[in-house]
Amino acid sequence: MTAAADTQQLETWPVYLLAGGESARFGSDKALALLDGKPLILHALGPFHALAGPAIAVVDRPDRLAGLELPVVVDAQPLRGPAHGLLTALRHRGQGWLWLAPCDVLGVQPSWLDALAAHAQAGRRAVAWRDAHWQPLPSLWHTDALPQVEHALADGRDALWQLLDDVGAQPVALPAEWSQLRRIDTQDALRQVQRERLAVCTRAVTQVRGAVTTRTLDALAIEAPLQVGVAQGALTRNLGVTLRTPGDDVELAVGLAFSEGALRLPGDVLRADATPDAVTLQLGPGAPPPVEAHARVRIASAACGACGKAELDVTDVISQVASADLRVPLSLLQTLPDVLRLRQTGFAATGALHAAGLFAADGTLLDVREDVGRHNAVDKLLGAAFLAGRLPLHDHVLVLSGRVAFELVQKAALAGLPVIVAVGAPSSLAVEVAEKAGITVLGFVRPERANVYTHPQRLD
Repeated sequence: MTAAADTQQLETWPVYLLAGGESARFGSDKALALLDGKPLILHALGPFHALAGPAIAVVDRPDRLAGLELPVVVDAQPLRGPAHGLLTALRHRGQGWLWLAPCDVLGVQPSWLDALAAHAQAGRRAVAWRDAHWQPLPSLWHTDALPQVEHALADGRDALWQLLDDVGAQPVALPAEWSQLRRIDTQDALRQVQRERLAVCTRAVTQVRGAVTTRTLDALAIEAPLQVGVAQGALTRNLGVTLRTPGDDVELAVGLAFSEGALRLPGDVLRADATPDAVTLQLGPGAPPPVEAHARVRIASAACGACGKAELDVTDVISQVASADLRVPLSLLQTLPDVLRLRQTGFAATGALHAAGLFAADGTLLDVREDVGRHNAVDKLLGAAFLAGRLPLHDHVLVLSGRVAFELVQKAALAGLPVIVAVGAPSSLAVEVAEKAGITVLGFVRPERANVYTHPQRLD
């Protein structure tokens, strides 16, 4: 069944933003959570500006968005979910089409909204994206659907996707280029988006495809210098300057200092003094003195984690790797690079970032970090684990998106990591260090494929 096509112009269709209220999973009000200094609800509203329709927030109480100068309507059944918010929006609209949008989804493109609008202009009652993992938002609804929505909610069917068949909805598939659509439902998800926005910029480029030349925007991975230092009382040392992708700078500094022996325990760091281009770690009295052996003598590029050290003895490996008792199925390890790839959002946008992932022995992904430098990505990952008190990382697996260099094996040994899985190849020196440190190294890892270079006894 279809509704008569709405004769109103597209720009008059109002946008109802489901703002809700306090979220138990998020820990606070998602709509007011700040990203780049602006509330999430305003980010969510951005793609609809081209539609020029009025914006109205569906909230649980009239003062929920005080100070944002955004009109609100109070949900008749607050905090009961999107379907109840839809009911409130339909009743408030009275007659005609309306947009329904969440306050916590980023990455919506105006071009996709135009595709939805085209379905509505053809007279279909409701258009929405239906997917096993997402609510059908954003979507377009017509007030003719109000009786069916009321009936479904009265029957206790209050999941929004359950209403689509009731109202004869036309599902619109998610375009492939929308792989970066993000839902901010936890604080961790918000922090991840904040990291990504620091890591990527856009630049106008000339794109050549055969005989066709066009100007377009291209996503670039940001590379910028960071100076890292340690201080203990009046004694300070500069560990050098590393080129990195901005974000997680404190974790990077901690991971770098830990890898170079300047830290041993989480309590060694009293605080971190950070600016956009420098981090100084204030060390406690129990930390190793920041002696010259920790200092680098020149800039380290994003490609080399050991560049510029005053001296280098790769045979002197300090290993905290646990015994060989840990056993991991090879078939499980072969799946981990693909799992990591799904979380490489910076790489997906730019094609220029390395990634390091920390996995539990059962294959659970625990943490991911990305950077233009492979050693920086590992330092960020280990720095976060250090600050969380997780070290040593016995019974964990380190997964790398590229090759295995010897300094990455050294970092893994210091952190107690017994297994390294990599998409690329290890160097000869990496294999030598791993053999001595007791680390199992796998390279060229794909489903149904892997090269095992050291300590295969850990693999089932």
